[in-house]
Amino acid sequence: MNPLHLDVRGVNLGGWMVLQPWITPSLFYQFEGRPPDRTAMDMHSFCEVLGPQEGNRQLREHWRKWVTEREIRKIAEQGLNTVRVPVGDWMWLPYDPYIGCTDGALDELWRVIHLCEQYGIRVLVDLHGVRRSQNGFDNSGHIMNVTWSDDGQSFSHWPSRSAAWQGSFDPLTMTYSTINWDNIRSTVQVLQRIAISLRHFPSILGIEALNEPWQFTPLDVLKAFYWEAYWTVRAEAPHWLFVIHDSFRLEEWSGYMKGCQGVALDTHVQQAWFDIRSQQSFLENACSWRQRIRALQETSLPILVCEWSLATDNCNMWLNGFHDNAPGFPKVECGSVVCPSPQVSGIAGPPQGSSPGPRGTGSPSAPSNGRCSVSKPWDNEDAIEQQLAEHKISAFEEGVGWIFWNFRVELDPRWSWEAAYERGWLPRNVSNLPQSLLDTCKTSGESPTPSSSANDLPWYNMLPSAHGRCARVADMRLASPPCPLPSALLPLPKTVAFNEGRGKPFPSLSRSPSTRGGASPSPP
Repeated sequence: MNPLHLDVRGVNLGGWMVLQPWITPSLFYQFEGRPPDRTAMDMHSFCEVLGPQEGNRQLREHWRKWVTEREIRKIAEQGLNTVRVPVGDWMWLPYDPYIGCTDGALDELWRVIHLCEQYGIRVLVDLHGVRRSQNGFDNSGHIMNVTWSDDGQSFSHWPSRSAAWQGSFDPLTMTYSTINWDNIRSTVQVLQRIAISLRHFPSILGIEALNEPWQFTPLDVLKAFYWEAYWTVRAEAPHWLFVIHDSFRLEEWSGYMKGCQGVALDTHVQQAWFDIRSQQSFLENACSWRQRIRALQETSLPILVCEWSLATDNCNMWLNGFHDNAPGFPKVECGSVVCPSPQVSGIAGPPQGSSPGPRGTGSPSAPSNGRCSVSKPWDNEDAIEQQLAEHKISAFEEGVGWIFWNFRVELDPRWSWEAAYERGWLPRNVSNLPQSLLDTCKTSGESPTPSSSANDLPWYNMLPSAHGRCARVADMRLASPPCPLPSALLPLPKTVAFNEGRGKPFPSLSRSPSTRGGASPSPP
């Protein structure tokens, strides 16, 4: 069952336009042992600490080396037909500290889009990072609420993590006291700019409106944002696929946008944050997604799994943040490898002795004696990884497709399509999958729908009282109007409380001919 008649089989180009320390640790060794105001943990602080000149020098070299024609050619040769490209809003609407630091980013993006066109690969543009962060983690470009000790040797992030794109978040009640509609509308404007700047490239498959807005985002707010973004993008690029992320509440989208043309629901399926379990249990869990996707597509939107991997633990160094870890992780004994050397010229390599810090509140996650943490191999490593890949692909083919995270990383091969492919863990040509692989979950038997117990949820829920609070947030529903209705007719509040404590009328979300290029688009 494939409602969109798409067969998306792809990889993410993560760690390229939006830096993440665990993907390219070699870019972040240079910040070890520095005082708080000289320590970078994400894209935002990378530009803030290095400044526009040195930051831009390093980024330009990184962009040029991390994604080359060689990588795009290999992706095509392996039968993959899609790349998902994480981008930041600062590329289209620059603000500090990105001004100057990210100069040339759009030229690099166009370079890779042209390469994809040359090799017959489609591009899904993914808005991964937005101003003030939609989830408070480094994959948004900006870690929020980092508190440093007086001596500057340690910091705390996980107990106080926040996300301010949505508004003012209260970590004690795990709710938003105010909603920043101006910020949200600014993101809609960014999506419009992306559509205008890229709509003429024939290789563009579509756009993902926002990556991983965390689970404490009020659903009515998120759904209103998606509606406005959908109509805005359709007005500029009606031929694009429009993808929305489930905000880690996959069951809460029944009927939403049902019947709208060219819309898919993205869900991310990772086993890296599971409790310790047997190899067979990982395989059964993978196959259970086939039944779940099939059931969801009957009442919800077509399902596109935009992030998955072969990882079954948290051992990849800095996976949960620079020099930090989520509470209780890793749950298994990890291995180690020689730390990768920097690919960018003129920056420091890994420390050869013990790491100078800083230290987060989680379990230690740092280079030691020139070695970096990765997963410890299974006894039957090649066989189990190959089986796991087959089970996951078989399950995810039930939807409109899948996109592996990531195309490559500097450390653990379980997160790297390139390294996993070289080890023989992945099919040789995914454009022509054998029927035996597609039937893997049929012949192995399907397990019940995956459990959503607190212990099996990813790090996004590892906050105080998160499991209990999520249930209350999930109870919020927004009635979905028929697709042809303009988003201005959504039941949005007439008054909104802003940070300064004053109420003000809620501005209309209706289309303006002056900003939308004429009349409203015809309904699909």
